[in-house]
Amino acid sequence: MEIQCNQMASNACPCALSALNNCVMCSHLKGENFCNCNWNGHCVFLEYKFQQPKVTPPSQHNQIKKASFATLANQPNTHIVYFLVPKRTLNSLDPTKPISIQPQNNDLVVFNIAPKNYSKDNGILSILLSLQDQREKQALAENKYFYVKEKKPKEIDL
Repeated sequence: MEIQCNQMASNACPCALSALNNCVMCSHLKGENFCNCNWNGHCVFLEYKFQQPKVTPPSQHNQIKKASFATLANQPNTHIVYFLVPKRTLNSLDPTKPISIQPQNNDLVVFNIAPKNYSKDNGILSILLSLQDQREKQALAENKYFYVKEKKPKEIDL
């Protein structure tokens, strides 16, 4: 069975090696059961190679506020989350494309959401999340502000 990092190719791991499942820092790829990459806004590979972190802060206009969340009664790992979203940001999201949501104060957690698992209307973004990881559950519960952005398809070199 091939091990795949749960942060691969997300904002939480921008390194090109993640797409190859060959990250030099990823504990998942080293066979461990938990992530301890300690990524904090820069590419772990570039830091490893050049010892010069490259910080990429999210845009402020993509900030959203968690209004509420609830756990489904018969599915303890499934949550529905409601976010208040500025109209400009809401209108910029294409409902046919996946999005990612990241807690404002936690660079280690990124929620990647497929189009079928979110809806947007009247300034509210509703998201269905299935969380298996304790770190993700804690980030969702403890953070009020998040960043949202549309995920871009991966480019393929020929």
